[in-house]
Amino acid sequence: VILDNSDIAECAISIMGTEPVIQLTFTPTGCERFHEATQRLQGSRISIWLADEMVSSPIVTEPIADGAAVISGLGTVAEAKSMLSLIQTAPMPTELTAESHGVKNS
Repeated sequence: VILDNSDIAECAISIMGTEPVIQLTFTPTGCERFHEATQRLQGSRISIWLADEMVSSPIVTEPIADGAAVISGLGTVAEAKSMLSLIQTAPMPTELTAESHGVKNS
C-alpha cells in the first residue's frame, strides 16, 4: 500500500475538456509518499482500490511531486460522483498500490 485515504487532504470532481475527473490533493505525508512511488514506478502501473474493487490502473508516465493527482476515465458525471463518494466515505484503507513493475509506456 502506497497511500490510503488518510493521505488525501481534498478531493473534488471537475471537468477536463468534456470528461469528468476527480482531482486529489495529498497531505504533506501523502505528497512525499506519492512522489517517491511515482519516481520508483515510472513506466509501471499503479492500481487504485476502493471498497475492495480496483477502479483504475494507470501507467505512471512521470514522477509527480506537486502533491496532486487526477483520476480520469470515469465515464459519466454520475460515475465520477459515485467514485468521489467512495473516496470520501470508504472505510480505511482506500489503497493505491503498485500493480506490476516493468510495464512500459509505448
